[in-house]
Amino acid sequence: MDLPATTHYEVLGVARDAAHDAIRRAYLAQARRHHPDRHRSRGPGAAAEAEDHMRRVNEAWAVLGDPARRRRYDAELAASARDGSGPTPRTPRVTHPSDAFVPHRPDTAEGPDEDDSWRFEPDEGDPASVPPKVLLAAPPALFVLGTALLVLAVPLGGRWLVAAGFVCLLGSALCFVGAPVVALFRSQLTEERARRRRG
Repeated sequence: MDLPATTHYEVLGVARDAAHDAIRRAYLAQARRHHPDRHRSRGPGAAAEAEDHMRRVNEAWAVLGDPARRRRYDAELAASARDGSGPTPRTPRVTHPSDAFVPHRPDTAEGPDEDDSWRFEPDEGDPASVPPKVLLAAPPALFVLGTALLVLAVPLGGRWLVAAGFVCLLGSALCFVGAPVVALFRSQLTEERARRRRG
């Protein structure tokens, strides 16, 4: 299905007279919002739609982020408005921006990166990759139990209490290491299932 004819300014949601920094901030915000990785858990349709939108966002930034290309693009928009041909059709899609294209400049004294709102966005994890609650609760519970048994073994002097305490502490360490391993395998299985559905 063809995408509707729209300008690069509309894709980024900025005015035609927007300053370069405002366009860059709009690009960064759109890129974070529509990055395909954020939409994979919603299914292959949502991921494909996000990829398509992301291509349009990258295309718009490749043109509007380059002052010379932006001037040429503005001239094309003005010419089409004079001709009365209506909205300018989108220019051919840019799949590989030039090597000079830099989507993000590091902070400098002249131009700091003011858009740090991404730091406060919540991380979106895949619920299918979360280990069982028992495995998450086991490490601290076994650690507390093991420590309590070792403390009790001092006044009571029972060798079996010492052995049980060390077994609990060992189990706590194994569960502490095991929970991330289980999460990793569950995440890989979820991604494999999603790949099979897409392909």
